Amino acid sequence: DVAMYTAKELQTGVERYDPLSDSNDRSRLTLLTDLRHALAHEELLLHFQPKLNLTDGTLAGVEALVRWQHPTRGLLHPADFLPTVEHTGLIWPLTLTVLDLALTQTSTWRHAGHDLQVAVNLSARCLHRPDLAAQVLQRLQTHDVPARSLRLELTESALMAEPERA
Repeated sequence: DVAMYTAKELQTGVERYDPLSDSNDRSRLTLLTDLRHALAHEELLLHFQPKLNLTDGTLAGVEALVRWQHPTRGLLHPADFLPTVEHTGLIWPLTLTVLDLALTQTSTWRHAGHDLQVAVNLSARCLHRPDLAAQVLQRLQTHDVPARSLRLELTESALMAEPERA
């Protein structure tokens, strides 16, 4: 797994595992294994933070904030797992899961008469995916949500790590 993630990060296609350059510790590898399980067993959930219009105080939309209901560690906040995940190939399936959860909730709100825009954060790694737009459009159609109801935002780490590419 370490060699595979290194190859993905460096975009070389293939890397050989080198234990001397392995910066992964057991807790990081356990976290990644647990996250794979979480993605497959719907342990991720979203909290929605309101976004207010500063001129009149009205609700302008919400921001989707991912949380992980870990079976043994309890509720994990993004700071507990996202920094590790952003450097692996798991950031893409995590992003797609967050998009699906956010659009599911947006669709529910729309059918209840609440036309809210939901913001979803993207990491720099997701911006390099050639299928990003197609995946977003497919999910919008699947959940019957108009594009104007989704706002994609760059994470701070994306801007800091590679400002020119971002």
